Amino acid sequence: MDTSTIPEEFLKLTKTQAFRIAGIPKATFYRKYLNGDTKSISVSIDESGNEYIAFDELKRVFGEKVYEGLKKYIESSQKGGGEPVEIQEFDADTSESSHKLELQTVRLEGEIEKLKAVLVERERLIREQQDRIERLETRQDRLLEDKQTSKNISKGFFERIKAVFSG
Repeated sequence: MDTSTIPEEFLKLTKTQAFRIAGIPKATFYRKYLNGDTKSISVSIDESGNEYIAFDELKRVFGEKVYEGLKKYIESSQKGGGEPVEIQEFDADTSESSHKLELQTVRLEGEIEKLKAVLVERERLIREQQDRIERLETRQDRLLEDKQTSKNISKGFFERIKAVFSG
């Protein structure tokens, strides 16, 4: 189904129409979709300055089920009751779960990027430490060589003195 079959007066919905068509309680609609941290439903403003929610926006968040919700809403309005559409918590929960998974995915991708940055930094520190260890080992080898050379020089010196006094 596409929006070309939707009556024109339902392409721009009031917030009340939107939560009724979505089939979720008003409080849930405002808390989770309009005012919460996610603000997953965009509210637009028409030429007269009135807020509205595009039907396509409702469909983007709640999926194809909004067509059935719209049908029930129109039928209810034609009966003159103006009664809210039957609340379909299962549909809302499914959409909400999908939305939560989407948010979780975004958060986890952000965490992965942070962890990658930490990994790069730690690898850099490890390379620095390895370079330092290599420099210290080289220095240690030089000192040991110098000590051996000094020992040999000293040994030769004492042997010459011994020879002078012995002979």
